[in-house]
Amino acid sequence: ALLRARGWYARALQRRAEGDARGVLAAVRTGLRVLDEHASAMGATDLRVHAAAHRADLVALGLEVAFEAGRPDGLLEWSERARASRLLAAPVRPPDDPVLTALLARLRSVTRDLAGQAAAPAPLLARQADLERRIRDHSRRLTGTPGGAPAAPVTPRDLAVSLGSWALVEYVRRGADLHVLTVVDGRVGVRRLGATAEAADLIERLTFAVRRNARPDARPEVLAASAALLDAAAARLDALLLGPLAEIGDRPLVVVPTGPLHSLPWSLLPSCAGRPVTVAPSATLWHLARTRLASADGTDGDGRGGADGHGPHGVHGAGVGVGPAGAATRG
Repeated sequence: ALLRARGWYARALQRRAEGDARGVLAAVRTGLRVLDEHASAMGATDLRVHAAAHRADLVALGLEVAFEAGRPDGLLEWSERARASRLLAAPVRPPDDPVLTALLARLRSVTRDLAGQAAAPAPLLARQADLERRIRDHSRRLTGTPGGAPAAPVTPRDLAVSLGSWALVEYVRRGADLHVLTVVDGRVGVRRLGATAEAADLIERLTFAVRRNARPDARPEVLAASAALLDAAAARLDALLLGPLAEIGDRPLVVVPTGPLHSLPWSLLPSCAGRPVTVAPSATLWHLARTRLASADGTDGDGRGGADGHGPHGVHGAGVGVGPAGAATRG
């Protein structure tokens, strides 16, 4: 399966050399499907991780082609394909296996014996290593119970239903550049924000200031300097990450970070003060969780009942326009 996936990657590169963008994306989708089917049948976690690692090249190629095409909805699709693929798949459960159960019980017994030893005897350590090897080898021969491929990326229309009066802000890296996708009232916008390295540097300053302020033995002058550093870094990050996004207004936000933005405490940004902010690993994962919650509550995606199921703002019809600051949008 891994060779087949690499073959589809080679096919995608060939189509790219021929200038066939649609052929590239079709080949990439097929390669991803092969990998997902392969990973879902693996009983061993390390083999599933190994298979998932092969997704990177395929997804990166699909995302680059989507950037070149300049279609915001296509960018949203490929940005989502790159995120949380294992979280979006149903878990793979190993089958009930008496051999594995017995080996694990013996390993637990050896581990307990080792825990009570000041200096672990060599025979006991050798026994532990042997059991771990046998468990690993046996697990790799298990097929597991397929949990299914990851959920398909959420569409802008479905996402608009779930968002309702909220706005989605999803960050995407392209080389050294940081881009952002927004979804507001069913319209998808995309724009370049700046260099990812700039955001990473500011986040490092901000988190340093937070840690310094938390020290109980910090002197007043140190606290004052840390507070000034925190305020300055937060203001610059706010201007970089949220300042250009006039379309989000004062709406509650669903934020999907990337790279260094995962470590950013979003509540410290001035634009996030006084508004609900949810941070999610992917818009698709958030949408699925929101949909399940809405189904349980008997409400629409905005937490309100609605006969049309579109929430308070509805969904824009299809169309392409230009959003604020020249950002391309697609409804």
